[in-house]
Amino acid sequence: MKLSHTPGPWDWHGPYMTGGYKVSALDKDGHQTMQAFVDRADRATNEANARLIAAAPDLLAALLRCVAVLEQTGPMPSAICTEARAAIAKATEGE
Repeated sequence: MKLSHTPGPWDWHGPYMTGGYKVSALDKDGHQTMQAFVDRADRATNEANARLIAAAPDLLAALLRCVAVLEQTGPMPSAICTEARAAIAKATEGE
């Protein structure tokens, strides 16, 4: 599966004066290719949200690998399979 999101690694930085955090990605030359600012909640929630967003490419890649391995080893339990495929579809809809 070819993914069209900005490739990782993504990282998070902060807190800034507003209590917000920045999530960003850099290309191999060190140029910023993606930026998101998380600042609509309290500082602890902003940090947790920034960490989760920054981990998203790694989480998606790991889930794709897990599903591929599980599908090769035999039938996956239906609930796990449904949840995993739904999460992948949510992240990759239209790809």
